[in-house]
Amino acid sequence: MQKELTTMKEESNRSQSEVARLLQIMSTSEEEKFALNQQINNLQQSLKEKDNQLNTLRRGQQGGGGSQTLPMPIRRSEPDSKDPSKQTPGAGPASFFSSFF
Repeated sequence: MQKELTTMKEESNRSQSEVARLLQIMSTSEEEKFALNQQINNLQQSLKEKDNQLNTLRRGQQGGGGSQTLPMPIRRSEPDSKDPSKQTPGAGPASFFSSFF
């Protein structure tokens, strides 16, 4: 009976220390999560401010031909379907009608 009581106390102590360890890990994870959310919010705010600055500069450039020049946004190279010189022969709606002549 005494041996059983000692075993149970040891198991209880191990369980309590494991719970304390897991609570510490959970607390650390919550702090890291909070820090990351704060960083995300700061970056989003910074991005909004930069977008506003860029839009202001673009509006100023369009309105009065200001001395500042902004680079044009980079466009993805896509097949130019509207330029007939870049279309393959026999492609497009005209090829359907050409079969009648």
